[in-house]
Amino acid sequence: MKPFAILYLLLALTTPAAGQPDSVGERLIQKKCGVERVALPLGKYGHDFPDLFQQISMIDARPDTSRIGIVRTGRRGQNEVMFILPVSQQLTGYLNATYSRPAGRYQLLIVLKDLWIAVPDSFDIRARLEWNVRFRVEVYVKANDRYAPLMRFDSTVTGLRGEVASSIATDQVRELFDFFMRQVAATDLDKDRRLVSYQQIDSFNRAQFAYPMDNATRLVKGVYVTFDEFRDNAPSILNYTIDKDPLGKPQLNVPGENGRMTFNHTAWGYCDGHQVYVMMDGDLFTVFAVGHQFYVLGSREYSHKATSTGIGPGAPGGVIIGTAAALSAPAGDVVGKTTRTLRIFRLDPVTGRVTE
Repeated sequence: MKPFAILYLLLALTTPAAGQPDSVGERLIQKKCGVERVALPLGKYGHDFPDLFQQISMIDARPDTSRIGIVRTGRRGQNEVMFILPVSQQLTGYLNATYSRPAGRYQLLIVLKDLWIAVPDSFDIRARLEWNVRFRVEVYVKANDRYAPLMRFDSTVTGLRGEVASSIATDQVRELFDFFMRQVAATDLDKDRRLVSYQQIDSFNRAQFAYPMDNATRLVKGVYVTFDEFRDNAPSILNYTIDKDPLGKPQLNVPGENGRMTFNHTAWGYCDGHQVYVMMDGDLFTVFAVGHQFYVLGSREYSHKATSTGIGPGAPGGVIIGTAAALSAPAGDVVGKTTRTLRIFRLDPVTGRVTE
């Protein structure tokens, strides 16, 4: 591997499938982002790979199966990073062309758990371009009509330099899969292992999305003190108000010890019964879903001006923008006297952390 900071972990397997994209969330990402397409040219890897695998199949078990990244392109711009073909189709074709052989005895099933390229959260776009790539897969070897779990590969590559994310992704996806495939080839493929069915693998994958908010048809109104309350669609504070601070930004108030409404910036977020909002650095921003992945239309960059335009006709004083309203909002997002640069962030489904 190249001399980047890379961590990998090979573990005995257990584990979880993906949903269909939500059209409103998809349209919001398309409105905010340009597109970078990633190709996977053949020829660089696999020349000396052993004749082991006759066929390689893939399940894309990521929460969002549409893209492999949303990256900053400047102080305001973002691009979504996508393969030329759907992710599982592109990767299956590439892996078979590179690592399968007519004389191979084995068939592999690879479960793609994570593949994401992003600018580091602490990155200053004015300084230089830098990228991280997150990569996690699980692999099974087919035994008759069942499957034996082989290993899990979990890797994060950091500190990558390059002009565009698509070029970095082209290089790193192929390099990571080559490293992974050689680890698989070095495994004792004939060792006795517990066998599972394809249906069990599919069930394992779907289990990661079996929490109430992922499948909610009715959003409970109230304040989420913790991320777990969001996941459970069960806010613990049902009495709250939304006001504007002196800069025109939305302010969440909940009952204090004396019963009076008091500003709160430590809650995870809140729901108005129709739209979920998450707290980022004391400010509230829209949460929306694509498939099983929750995203945030948020900001960590502000400037203060003496002008004001409303965004979101249903929001209190025009200070909070909902998912549907965001589709018709202007590119310059102004709240009272505060101009904020809105970007798409990912919501970590395990920790609740908002990240790029």
